[in-house]
Amino acid sequence: MLKNCALAVAAGLLVAPAAAQDNLLDNPSFENSVFGVVTNWENFTTNALFVNTVEELAPLDGDVMVQAYGGFWGGACAYQASLVQQGAPDVTDTIPVTPGVTYEASVWAYERSADPMDSTPSVCNPADPKVFWVLTLGFFDAAGNEIGGATPARGNPGEALDRWTEYSTQATAPAGAVRAVYSLVLLQPDAELGGGTGSIFWDNASLAAVEDEPSCPADFDGNGAANVNDLLGFLGAFRVQGPGSDFDGNGSVNVNDLLGFLGAFRNGCPQ
Repeated sequence: MLKNCALAVAAGLLVAPAAAQDNLLDNPSFENSVFGVVTNWENFTTNALFVNTVEELAPLDGDVMVQAYGGFWGGACAYQASLVQQGAPDVTDTIPVTPGVTYEASVWAYERSADPMDSTPSVCNPADPKVFWVLTLGFFDAAGNEIGGATPARGNPGEALDRWTEYSTQATAPAGAVRAVYSLVLLQPDAELGGGTGSIFWDNASLAAVEDEPSCPADFDGNGAANVNDLLGFLGAFRVQGPGSDFDGNGSVNVNDLLGFLGAFRNGCPQ
């Protein structure tokens, strides 16, 4: 989801909305650094930079924003990615989550008309432009398995042209989820078959719980209700120690997970 919002301009400075008080991300506007290294964020490529003002464009908030750009290297018909991420294990601080709680991930993006993302259809995948980006949110269990996530919020060429625009996506953490990974990824489908140029700027990242308490932990299939399908689904996962069977999120599957789910199932979903 995106919101095309023309932000107010006063004395030549962009006026940003106040940051959410319940933001789970550390250093969400990329301001804090130690010896020049931005803290709490991992930059996996040289094509994503933490920058200050670029020509006429100033950060949405504070003094730092992220610039990701095309022109990657790599094999033909391979999606090349420029990535900044928070929450990956052994890389950045863990972002804890609670099963049953809905989380919303968002970010503000800006595309300069002086350096627009290439909107030409990809050679390898004509359904995609040569350069676009996504905001992703993934949920992981204690063993490090990805067990769910949100539909990526996608930024296409021209959507945020010369204006800060908010993009967001949300999902409910499934049973067994203990942490989330938040990622901003610029993608180029065919790096060596026609390239792709342009860049995107990101600022004011956010990850927040939509609800303070789990809405329905017994809703195993995530359809908004607790019924026999959820019971059968959990029992099937529990029998093979599959994704979602670690109900209490302690890293092991045992009778406590079964009893915990059965107790939640007996209580049903709040009305």
